[in-house]
Amino acid sequence: MEQPGEQVIVVGIGTGFTTIGKGRYTINPKNKEDYQALLNDLKEAGTLPTRVIHLWGITAAAPGIEITNPGFASFDYIQELGFYSLLYFTQALARLRLSEQLQVVVVTNDMQEVTGSENLCPGNQPYSVL
Repeated sequence: MEQPGEQVIVVGIGTGFTTIGKGRYTINPKNKEDYQALLNDLKEAGTLPTRVIHLWGITAAAPGIEITNPGFASFDYIQELGFYSLLYFTQALARLRLSEQLQVVVVTNDMQEVTGSENLCPGNQPYSVL
């Protein structure tokens, strides 16, 4: 929830880096330069975040559940959104050489066994990127 004095910035998946409104952007998750363009834009605007909640590791359907677009939940696609997006974001962030702290929260689903009956999706493992 947004606290007084905080600004929420939303970054969606698109074909490239685009500003679609105040605090709303799209980037192409496969394009490293989009992450840099986003962070550069945020820095210039004085709106670099202190906290990032990464939700791209949440898949649309658990393995074994039929979905209409079979490419959507492919291992490669999940890796692009859940692993490489974090890697590219971190690399772009490192290029800025900031001294401020940044908290990154990574949210995934179907990654951990809880009851023993889950359909686990190994592609959702975020690894230790940060």
